[in-house]
Amino acid sequence: MVLFSFLPLLALAGSALAQVSASAAPAPVTNGFTSGFNLASVLPDGQCRTVDQWADEFRRVQSFSTPTNNFNNVKLFTASYCDQALNAAQAALQTGVKVWQGIWAGGGAYQNDLDALARAIEQYGTEWLAGINVGSEELYRGDMSAEELAGMITNAKKVLQQDLGATNVPIGTADTWTAFVRPENQPAIQASDIIMVNAFPYWQSASIQDALPLLQEAIQETVNVIGGKPFILGETGWPSAGTHVEFSSSVASVQNAADFWRAAACYLTRSQIPFYWFEAFDEPNKAGPDDPESNFGVATVDGKLKFSLQC
Repeated sequence: MVLFSFLPLLALAGSALAQVSASAAPAPVTNGFTSGFNLASVLPDGQCRTVDQWADEFRRVQSFSTPTNNFNNVKLFTASYCDQALNAAQAALQTGVKVWQGIWAGGGAYQNDLDALARAIEQYGTEWLAGINVGSEELYRGDMSAEELAGMITNAKKVLQQDLGATNVPIGTADTWTAFVRPENQPAIQASDIIMVNAFPYWQSASIQDALPLLQEAIQETVNVIGGKPFILGETGWPSAGTHVEFSSSVASVQNAADFWRAAACYLTRSQIPFYWFEAFDEPNKAGPDDPESNFGVATVDGKLKFSLQC
């Protein structure tokens, strides 16, 4: 992936933001647009994927491509579990997919994930890699301080970029815009080559009509505090089914999922803001069939699209 050098969005604030239409866009950029999908770590039955099964998954994502979006990029969350980095690297080289690889930072998984990714790079080089995240919403959850996360990012850069020569692979972190805007979290931003923000209007209890302005606000607020660092939207999406009392204003339905795609994904595409949609396929084993968490896929478990991805 070519790095996306994000130029500032139009100055939007307060009630004016709500008036931004889907056709509004940041200043034009000249490089770096890519679009892809987040993928689950395991098969729907919870079993680990083989190399061939990863390759099949990647090909299914590629088959979603449209005239405006070449879906040749995927994002994974962990490297060591189920030998994901080693298996995904081989599958990516077979299919031509680029992987944004996660290193899980919390819960004692950091060293295992870092070691697993190092082994994958030693064996298969970096052609398959688009970039690397150290941590996913660690600051939002309060699992560690920004200084601790910055130390992990810096260490990963030494091991992977300096020691193994992966100098062409950007290393950063992913978090919510509400975490990035807190001044105490600047150390994690400063340690990163690239910033990936996750933003879900659904989890803000937004109506579908308010979803795009809220997403635009999340992007703008992040850009305001990252000091010109390259930027990618790492996760956004809308569930097609499920109920959640706490977020009752956000209605999960196929129609709303389709409407959010047409508003948000097409806005991002027109604006040339690189993104990874959450997610490619439903995860029925994640939280049960009646939970929105299980129904964020643009496609069903067997790969059937729920709505058109055309822009």
